[in-house]
Amino acid sequence: MRKIGIIFVLIFFSLPVRAQQIVLPSPEGPYVVGTRSFEIDDSNRPKKNAWWGVRKFMAQAYYPSSSTSLQNTPYMPETLEAGKIEDITVYGHAELNTPIATKGSYPIIIMQPGLGGVRQAHTILCEELASHGYVVFTLDHPYVASFVRFKNGDITTPHLWTMWRVNNNRDYRYEWFEKAVETSCQDINMLLEQLPQLNKSTFQNQLNLSEIGLMGHSFGGNVSLLEGFKNPAIKAIIDVDSKLTERINLPENTNNKPVLFIRSNEYQDDVGDRLRHISNACIINFNVQHSAFEDIAYLAPTVPNQGNQSLLAKAWHFLVHKGPFMDHVGTGLGHYRKKDWFKLYTKTVKEFWDKHLLHAK
Repeated sequence: MRKIGIIFVLIFFSLPVRAQQIVLPSPEGPYVVGTRSFEIDDSNRPKKNAWWGVRKFMAQAYYPSSSTSLQNTPYMPETLEAGKIEDITVYGHAELNTPIATKGSYPIIIMQPGLGGVRQAHTILCEELASHGYVVFTLDHPYVASFVRFKNGDITTPHLWTMWRVNNNRDYRYEWFEKAVETSCQDINMLLEQLPQLNKSTFQNQLNLSEIGLMGHSFGGNVSLLEGFKNPAIKAIIDVDSKLTERINLPENTNNKPVLFIRSNEYQDDVGDRLRHISNACIINFNVQHSAFEDIAYLAPTVPNQGNQSLLAKAWHFLVHKGPFMDHVGTGLGHYRKKDWFKLYTKTVKEFWDKHLLHAK
């Protein structure tokens, strides 16, 4: 009987234990990273219209901090409750509301998440860039992001009826997509207009307002191309795996701005060789899936697989405002280990910005 008890104990302790916390990779640059959020209200646009409701949105800044010691800090501050996804606590490294390091001037990068993504969905990348002396702004576009929590606690999620039509009506989907891109571009312009004031009031004049890059993933890549090619304030662009079809046009790079296309092994049939006709463009392909560029690809092996939930469970998630919906679909990393992959991806992005915003040789 004693032997049976010993065997039971050994088997019990040899079973895999579900992790109760996850720590994202530590940024490797010389700076500790700070972060703070801003609620931006565009008084020049109508307050209400049929699709978008009140025209206000959230922005998050990641920046070199005056702090000197690296800390583990709750993931997605002011979006998640204490960094929790279900019963797992996730930690990043950006300190909330810490002062900026006064060693500027720091180039600016505006980062656009994918459709349904939230402004902190690329924390690993944003923290890494900020640790090397960039100030990265990310945006939550209401009704495009899956979840937006405002300063007063109000929460905005997509309308379920609209999302059903987007998923089931092709013509409506493209009409909705065009409006979403247009509205997101307007939000970027509003942020750009406010940067000089934010530079004075919050960032102690440490921002380099003449060196601004724009990048985005998926839907955010479409936004970045459209706004980046036409806006004279934008000096260089990164498009991370945007979807291009006969109904989603590829704008012309008439001002010959540097552009980097980072591509996964998905969507290639839709794109064909069209990217090669863009002037001053570089294309890098990785054998990973479409969502490998988001934090969720790092979290997916450990956090609950919400991507496999039923339609009813997904609807309930929106109705009770539990937080951003984190879909695990398309997070495959091919032959890469997750830490190696994110090191390679962030290095690829940083080298492009170093060349075109820091003008490093």
